[in-house]
Parts: sequence; structure tokens; C-alpha cells
Amino acid sequence: MSKNYNSNLAGPVILVSQPIKYTFPFSYAYLSGYLKQRGEDVRILFRPILGSLDGLVKEIMAAKPLLVGFGSLYPELKIISELVNKLDRAGRKFPIVIGGQMVSPIPEFAMKITGADFGVLGEGEITLFKLVKALRDKKDTHGISGLIIRTSEGMLSTGPGDFIEDLSGLPPIPYELFPEEKWVPIGRYFTDRAQPHWRFNDRVIPVHGGRGCPFSCNFCYHHSKFRFRPIKDMMEEAQKQLERFNGNMLYFGDDLVLSDPERTRELTRALG
Repeated sequence: MSKNYNSNLAGPVILVSQPIKYTFPFSYAYLSGYLKQRGEDVRILFRPILGSLDGLVKEIMAAKPLLVGFGSLYPELKIISELVNKLDRAGRKFPIVIGGQMVSPIPEFAMKITGADFGVLGEGEITLFKLVKALRDKKDTHGISGLIIRTSEGMLSTGPGDFIEDLSGLPPIPYELFPEEKWVPIGRYFTDRAQPHWRFNDRVIPVHGGRGCPFSCNFCYHHSKFRFRPIKDMMEEAQKQLERFNGNMLYFGDDLVLSDPERTRELTRALG
């Protein structure tokens, strides 16, 4: 790490998300679910849409966390840098971890801009849990694959990380960490766009169906092989959440849910 920290070894893992808008944050959902499944105390905080970040900084500092994680898309590097600077000025004693699509393509740059201590490359569930466990046990982190680590000599990459091979092994999503009133009615965010399938009063249930990509586009980056989630698992989860949250619409959160013709037919039959 960039300096010696004295984290609260019994403290929670705090993950800070951008405000929920347009889509359910599956990345934070599965990261937190994987950690909770293994007995970790995980808290999700949300950045304010407008105004000062000081309240969020105070909430983080008061929690005395083991670590704090940030992640999302490339344009968020600046605001995360501002948050890290504010935490530094407040006297943080815990490491900062960054991940997501803003890190994997440009890890050294993302670390430099944000001032983070660790970056997670590719899928984060397994790597983040190993990092959390190492910090709690006061073990060396250099042997954990899938990290970029800030050291006194510069940035150290530990190579490609592990990922969940079989998506039937995804952890249950801890929906209680995500305010229902923010993500269930996401259709209202789309009503100013020419997409008539979105309606203001819909109660939308998100479904995750796959990861990775089978293609090799030269404008993109790749961090894991293409995997589908079993349709049976998807439909069982969808039915459960439709009932739990009184939903009337399903939203598939992965870009390639219809990439395979036979799977598309199977999914259509399951929906029927």
C-alpha cells in the first residue's frame, strides 16, 4: 500500500456506488452478496446526486471500515479522486479499493488519478473477498491474483484474477442493501426518451443472465470468457422477486442476453 494503515480489523466493508438511476447495480449486488455469503459485514453507500460530499465522508469515517471500495465507469474517476482526497484530509486509516470498467482497461492510470491503494482487475467477487480476508488476517496481499497494488516502488500487477466459472454459483443478491424505492420504479427515468416499453409506474425486476463476451472487437477490452447463467435459475429468481416486490416487468441487465439463437428460443419459452 502507499502507506501503513491501521484499519479497524473488525470493521465493515463499505462499497460506495453512484446513485441508482436507469439500472439496478448488479456489480455492487454480487460483490456484496459474495462477501455476505462468506460472513462479511458489508454496507452499500450511495453518493449524493448533487451537493457536497462531506456528509458521505463523515458517514464513512464514522463507520471505521476495514476498507472502502469504489467502482463504475471511466467518467467517474474524477469524483472518486475528490472523495479519496476528502477522506485523506479527514485522516483515513483504511485502504481504498477501486474496480469496474474504469479500472480494468487502464489500471495504472485509474490508480494514479484516484490515489487508490488497490485496483481489482476483471470480475471482482473472488479477488475482493481474498483481499478482505488477507487484510483481516494481516496477511500479505501480493500473492492475490487480479490486483494492481500501489507500492513504494510504483504499481505492482499480480496478473489475471479468478472469476466465477459456473454462474449457477452466483450468490443471492442482498436486496435489503439497495433502497427499493430507488431501483424498482426505474421506468420513470426513461419516460423522457423514445422507448415506449418503459412506463412511469412500472415496477421493474432486474434479471442477470450472463458475463463476458464471445467477440473480439478491436475497440473493446476483454476480462473473462463468455458464460451464460442457467435459464432455470434466472426464471426462479425472477418469479421470487416479482412476488416480493410486486413487480410487473422484467429487465435483463446483460447486453448479450439474446446472443445465442437457441438460448433465445429457450428463454422465450420460459417467459411464456
